[in-house]
Amino acid sequence: MYSIDLNRDTFTPALEKLASGLADMSPVMQQIGEYLLASTKDRFEEGKAPSGEPWAPKSPGTIKTRRTSSRLFRSGLNAQLAAAPDSPSGSCARIEACAGS
Repeated sequence: MYSIDLNRDTFTPALEKLASGLADMSPVMQQIGEYLLASTKDRFEEGKAPSGEPWAPKSPGTIKTRRTSSRLFRSGLNAQLAAAPDSPSGSCARIEACAGS
């Protein structure tokens, strides 16, 4: 059998210090978001799924559509992945959707 003895005089302040460090998760969330954005961009460039498997080859219809609508493609979600001005590393993205448009 195991037993744990805790000294309240040292344990409580240590636990309070740990809790105060977890109060603002913004820096952690910022780093996670930047990592996810970078890994998604990398996968798009490499043509890979999140699992690492390569995407299926583009169908002739997709290739034809992309040739004729490249302006539309560039103005879509790809263009909305712009660096947010308040991002410390400049790699954080902001995606905006306009209601009713």
